[in-house]
Amino acid sequence: MASYACSKQCKKTEHKNDLTGVPKYFYDLYDALNTKSKNKSDETITKLVGKIKKIIAGEFVFESGGLSFVDENNRVIDKNLVSFGMTSLGMLGLLLKNNLIGKGSFVFFDEPETNLHPQWQVLLIDVFIELAKNGINIVMATHSLDMIKALEVKTKNEKDDFVGVNHFKSDGKLMKFESKNTYENLQKSREILSEAYEDLYYENSIND
Repeated sequence: MASYACSKQCKKTEHKNDLTGVPKYFYDLYDALNTKSKNKSDETITKLVGKIKKIIAGEFVFESGGLSFVDENNRVIDKNLVSFGMTSLGMLGLLLKNNLIGKGSFVFFDEPETNLHPQWQVLLIDVFIELAKNGINIVMATHSLDMIKALEVKTKNEKDDFVGVNHFKSDGKLMKFESKNTYENLQKSREILSEAYEDLYYENSIND
């Protein structure tokens, strides 16, 4: 997830065919953050926003076309001084707070574990699960053993269709799982990703 601030003049001079070097989704995000939903926040979503705020010890605010981070002591910190991991979580919290993500929405995360402490990765899985239970579709690509393990543990008792697992092999082809059980497929996927660590372990044992 990314953040972008643009002045009114910038928006006026933008043309569809201009090669600005700025991806379109930055402008989409800018427009979205300037849109205030009239829908009342769901109680569960409000709790999730509070949980994210607690995790990152603050929240992101979008005012006058600019994005900044306000910590729990009400100190305003420039977004460029905030870690990418905190920004990802904080932007999710801001979009939820503004009711820009709701039931039926699809939210895509490419390697959400990037720059996140393993403990935060587990907390992020908690947030994803709660969002999914509230009808928000989460699609993520990950190489994190911690996140996959967290999914294994925390969705073990959920219905099989609650989580879908797709594992792409090194050649880009989709791997066929032998089992139809989601829990077993998560385990299998994690085992494959951990093979590199196992190889290092055995290599070290031989050298000793």
